[in-house]
Amino acid sequence: GNFMFCIDPEFFSIDENTDNLMIEGYCKNVDVVCSLRDGVAMPMRTLGIKEAMFSASSEISDPRIYIFVPIYSEERSYGFAMMERNLDIVEDNYLYIWTRHFNQCMDHVRRNVTIAALTRKLTLLSVTDVLTGVYNRAGCEKIAYPMLMEWHKTGGTGALMIADIDKMKTINDKFGHASGDIALRTVASVLKDQLPKDWIICRFGGDEFFVGGKLLDGMDLEEMKDAITLKLASEVKRMQVPFKLTISIGYARIDPDGSIDLESQLRLADQFMYIVKEQHHQLLESQQ
Repeated sequence: GNFMFCIDPEFFSIDENTDNLMIEGYCKNVDVVCSLRDGVAMPMRTLGIKEAMFSASSEISDPRIYIFVPIYSEERSYGFAMMERNLDIVEDNYLYIWTRHFNQCMDHVRRNVTIAALTRKLTLLSVTDVLTGVYNRAGCEKIAYPMLMEWHKTGGTGALMIADIDKMKTINDKFGHASGDIALRTVASVLKDQLPKDWIICRFGGDEFFVGGKLLDGMDLEEMKDAITLKLASEVKRMQVPFKLTISIGYARIDPDGSIDLESQLRLADQFMYIVKEQHHQLLESQQ
């Protein structure tokens, strides 16, 4: 026979603030997830609502009557089904039973989609620093470290950076913790802006950030460090914050030819960072 099941494209998307499915009518476009023409399965496709409603009949040369069945739950439209009219289906009450069970099945699918979306969100929250929006230390250990290890296995050159805010205690003590929060968010924003999109950024500690990523041809760590420093200075000037905000950055390469030892590389980057920090502190103190 001929059959078509169309679903709202937003069915598998979950909006935590509002239900994204329609209460009245149908959306302009629908996904045809299942359709039969004379018993032969047709490919999935997206159609305009009017085209979807009348495509089954327009593809058949002789006139036929079709039954239209809305699929919904709790006043929200999931989509609809169209099938060629069959008197046995109508008279034997099969249509009512089929519709009821189909609605229940789609409702279960929707609930499972919602649970999966909430689970993903909770998982993301567990590895995300709420203040800055970058990964937290757990995210660093669960995501950044394994990613660096995987790049090394595939023969890629990796890099890691340690960035630490200079005189953070002074910012908190003299200007308040709200200013300290601004400093952290600003540094995180600059790191996200200046680093490649596929690099991982983590708030490693109180005022310390870990950065890891794949080092492609033409990418120079010293140039990247300078670009971050310059961008931060530009942001501080634009924002006109009442405190000095600079960062010290140390880095280390993870070459594909050698063995990977993240603990050693982190220690090297940390030592490099503290050398830079000492220079920055001396400069800041001389300007007071």
